[in-house]
Amino acid sequence: MDALSLLASNAVYQEENHEEKHPTSQQLPQTDRAVKTEEKIEQEEKPLYCICNTTYDQGFMICCDVCGLWCHGSCVGVDELHTKDSDNYVCPKCAPSQPSESKSGDDDDYEDASPKDRRRSSNRKRKIHNYSELNDGALSATAKPLKAATNFKVIMQEKIFSSDDIVRRMRGYELTKEFLGSEGFSCPTLIEDKSELQMIMPPPSFTVTDVRNLVGASRVLDVIECGTQAEMIPQWNLGEWTDYYTSPNRQRILNVISLEVTNTKLQDEIYSPKIVRDIDWIDTVWPSESLSWPKVQNYCLMSVRGAYTDFHIDFGGSSVWYHVLKGQKLFFFIPPTEENLVKYADWSTSLDQNEIFFADKVDKCYLTLLNPGQTLFIPTGWIHAVYTPEDSLVFGGNFLHGYNIRLQIRIYDIENQTGVPPKFRFPLYENMLWYAAEKYCKLLQEKIQLTPREIDGLNCLAYTLGSWISKKSSAKEIKEFVPDSISDPKKIIDDLNFAISELNMPHFQEEPKAWEKNAEKNPKSNVQNVILKLLEKQEAMRPSHPALKITLRLRRDPDEDDSDVSDDEMDDGALEAVDEDVYVPSRRSMTMPMDPDEYNPRRSSKKEKPKPKEKEKKPRVIKIKTKNGNATSTSNGSSHPHDPPASIPSSMADVPSPTKSGGRTKVPKPSSVRERLANKLKPGRGR
Repeated sequence: MDALSLLASNAVYQEENHEEKHPTSQQLPQTDRAVKTEEKIEQEEKPLYCICNTTYDQGFMICCDVCGLWCHGSCVGVDELHTKDSDNYVCPKCAPSQPSESKSGDDDDYEDASPKDRRRSSNRKRKIHNYSELNDGALSATAKPLKAATNFKVIMQEKIFSSDDIVRRMRGYELTKEFLGSEGFSCPTLIEDKSELQMIMPPPSFTVTDVRNLVGASRVLDVIECGTQAEMIPQWNLGEWTDYYTSPNRQRILNVISLEVTNTKLQDEIYSPKIVRDIDWIDTVWPSESLSWPKVQNYCLMSVRGAYTDFHIDFGGSSVWYHVLKGQKLFFFIPPTEENLVKYADWSTSLDQNEIFFADKVDKCYLTLLNPGQTLFIPTGWIHAVYTPEDSLVFGGNFLHGYNIRLQIRIYDIENQTGVPPKFRFPLYENMLWYAAEKYCKLLQEKIQLTPREIDGLNCLAYTLGSWISKKSSAKEIKEFVPDSISDPKKIIDDLNFAISELNMPHFQEEPKAWEKNAEKNPKSNVQNVILKLLEKQEAMRPSHPALKITLRLRRDPDEDDSDVSDDEMDDGALEAVDEDVYVPSRRSMTMPMDPDEYNPRRSSKKEKPKPKEKEKKPRVIKIKTKNGNATSTSNGSSHPHDPPASIPSSMADVPSPTKSGGRTKVPKPSSVRERLANKLKPGRGR
């Protein structure tokens, strides 16, 4: 309970830091202090969950079918991957009151049974919660494994992706406000040279360890388990993540895509592209004197090989700049046509979402491979998934702007429709729209010339804000709905509509499927074949004894002691596959000594068998020729078949000195399986 309470307080602390620059209560204006007081009251009114009786509602949760209590999987001992084995769940509080037929054996056995064993039988579907907040949106996913993440190679082999290259490739200095005003920002854009974008990035030698040192090892972050796209609970800190990322033995594939580094030392190493700084509403319309603003401009993404992020649209319809410092990224792009957006909304609320590869539901899906040093700009609304062929380190940020206002609001409506929780939405989005309306109204009144795209978006913006106001029944509700710095929201809407009408501009129509022009200019893409060859190469480079998805047992008499198993027997594979349920990594794929208890079921068995009497073993005697020509020999003077060569190579200088006993020279022999494995797996051996 103490650990979960601490996690809950950390989550609240992070959320508050996401909205302010750590000001003291004396530094805050009276209005901001009032807002924080209301937030505190609202926080106190949050319901309590689980048997731990806390307000923490992140990560995997499961609902009791008797009392309706939502419980953390970690608190009640329920594994998310195993929830599909039963249709219902009964929490520990309700389990004792269930019919006696649920029990087996005496009461002690029942208390020791797992929650999975205490579930009732029913045809009603269970309720599962992965990472959505219970009070703020619909359930976003099931506990089923993600098809694309678990069978990625099969998907790349069986699916037919478009060979068209729809990415616009251009020089960084050509990407300006004037270009976006005339050509638009409706298709992904790739820049090869970051220096042409007037941006600053860490050097190529920068590592995840450097991220930890600059941000802080204690920084709590969201870690995604790629197999289910669910967050790990309890949350990890950056120190734990660094240990995992740098470890050669990763038990599962995890991903970090939401580490925002504003107000850290790492922020000083990142400077976004000039075009982003010129059009980002956080920099151009958000009041500079405000103590709070959306913290979405400086993200650090750290992904291991094989990491996969399923299809999604960036929150609030925001655009993205994305620079690959290390590794590679494979993008699956689907254009934001109205037909595709409707299909996306239906798919994202489907109970079978994890079993459906969204690209199968649309006409075309395009592939783009991003290499180190390249920078990608993703426009508003593009549906995309991302696969990591190699361990990668990426920096990027999200931004709203005036060249896609209509589509940004359309994505906002889809988020409302599908019940996306606040945690996964653009922070302070409504405030941003009000500030944008106020800023553009002043520009129009000052006769600043705007592009037809911007004017068309402002029409949609004025209509949207007006519809929000019309739904409020009193002036007090309206005041609570808009930023404190805007005293008369209705006047801003009226002034904006009047300024637009004075321009008397014709209706603007965005060119449909503008990305198809890029496909005509660019050569056909060969990304699918490249990725397949890369996957095959990675598979071929695996150790000669690949990781086995089996349960292992020795091919020996279970009553016989295994302490005398020779190294040759181990190399010859004295193991037998008996089941295909448990993942056991190959001995040769490990670089650290392994715990013999993990690989010998007889040692980890609950029933301890009596140990047989130890047999008297004769010491292993060797014959070594010394520098002065003297040599030692076995007691009977005969050579042993496993004796070392007559002369000792210089590379064996670090071998422990032989010890003399009874006139014979002996080399110490490892006394356990662990030590023998450690000797066989010294660094530098195998892959």
